[in-house]
Amino acid sequence: MLSRARGILQEELGRTRVRDLVELGFQAVEKLPPQVASELLRSLLKSRSWLARIRALAQLVRRGHAEYLDLLCDVLDDTGDPWERIEAARALVAEGDQRGFEALRQIVQRAAEGRDPDRLRGLWESWLDCLYPAWRRKAAERRFFEWGIKRAAGDALMSLGDPQGPRFFRAELQDPGSSYHEGAALSLAKAAYEEGTQKLEELLAHGNRHERPRAARFLGEVGARQSVPALVTALDDPEWVVRRAAARALGALQEESAARLLESLLSDPCEEVRIAAAGALAALGRQVGVEYLQAVASTSDNMLLRIRAVEALGEAATPSALARLRSMVDAMPPDVAQRALKALLDADDRGSLRIAIEVLTGRHPRVQMTQALRAEHILEAIGRIGDASVLDDVARFLEDPRPPVRCLAACAVVSLASDEAKG
Repeated sequence: MLSRARGILQEELGRTRVRDLVELGFQAVEKLPPQVASELLRSLLKSRSWLARIRALAQLVRRGHAEYLDLLCDVLDDTGDPWERIEAARALVAEGDQRGFEALRQIVQRAAEGRDPDRLRGLWESWLDCLYPAWRRKAAERRFFEWGIKRAAGDALMSLGDPQGPRFFRAELQDPGSSYHEGAALSLAKAAYEEGTQKLEELLAHGNRHERPRAARFLGEVGARQSVPALVTALDDPEWVVRRAAARALGALQEESAARLLESLLSDPCEEVRIAAAGALAALGRQVGVEYLQAVASTSDNMLLRIRAVEALGEAATPSALARLRSMVDAMPPDVAQRALKALLDADDRGSLRIAIEVLTGRHPRVQMTQALRAEHILEAIGRIGDASVLDDVARFLEDPRPPVRCLAACAVVSLASDEAKG
């Protein structure tokens, strides 16, 4: 079984271009015995996927195979793709190699100057054809491409403490014509630069109707507790999307002092805001929030709102919220039950694994897999949560005709077998 899983990992990682799948696959490779993992990694050096090749080189170097360090440097010299260069540079930096730092600085500089590779420009143009009329496409495409490269390399530099990273984000904030103020502020705030948080607060207070909700969401993501007063003020915003985003951010920040105001939002004229407030209260451990969300999930005539309530319970992830979700799997209509099970798996709820296996193998009497709850969701969660008792059930999917399902089954088998051996 484990040998078959290794073979599938080698096969699928060698050809997939899906970044999330590559990430999960290499996490599984790290759990293999050292000699087996090194052999598999060497085989991936001839992969059709550039991401897999670079990740394989990086893992080999990290495992003590210093002879592969120069191959990572060759990637910097040979490729014209900035995304490949960023991955290779990050791997070099992780090994303390100064060539990685220099490559990241050059990538950011080239993006700032608009000197991006022509062969990639065609990919962006074909995508943007669907979004912009021809007369706007060229300018929008250039800005979007430059920003994407700049942000990826700038984030990498900031994570390494290099001063050139924040310099480019500050320049973006100072550009009055930029459409990416929130993104630049988010990158700075994530790296604990106060000006990033201050800019997000400014956008929350004075931005347009699109910027304000994004600023509120980003403040919650970066854990900006100093921004609680600004978020509390935003609970009175005339736009419901801003009130909803502010309520969610306060829940993410676990801000107890906002509980009374959040309870007052349970009577907001917009149901989306009421659900967000209830979700924040549930995350704070307030039973009133859990009860409200269960009521919406059980009785609302709007299926979208029922799903929103289920997702809010999963995001709260308190024992009471998870218990309600488990009861929904058995008692709610199939559409709601599927979402409840997915929310449980996303919350890494070990108690729902047996139900998930029944759904995965077609043995559950009520819930079936659909686009909302796919085999990929369940297999990824099983590998992440870990329960060796379901190993045989997962192993059946090593022969699934769908490549992503096979790959995720292989990741889960390797993870579960590793946990079993440790146990």
